[in-house]
Amino acid sequence: NAIRNACAALGTFKLDQCVVYSSCEPCPMCLSALYWAGVKRIYYGNTKEDADRINFSDKFIYQQLDKPPVERAIPCIHVNSKRAIKAFEMWADKNDKITY
Repeated sequence: NAIRNACAALGTFKLDQCVVYSSCEPCPMCLSALYWAGVKRIYYGNTKEDADRINFSDKFIYQQLDKPPVERAIPCIHVNSKRAIKAFEMWADKNDKITY
């Protein structure tokens, strides 16, 4: 929500001049969103190890990301389809896109 609100307030989806302050090291989901938003820097108080000590751990997600997609707790199966790539090709060929 903070990223969405900042983007709305600044009228942009790129927060490359913004700094984030957080009580804890961002979880994988928040960290991904911050990377996509392009923030300049992240300051945090507590580490993911601190969070683990109070049973607020992201360790399982980090462990899952290290596994091959088909071996994860939620198997991720690549469906090789020539139709699937069409959306990417259309995006690549689009002249009026805003690149990330």
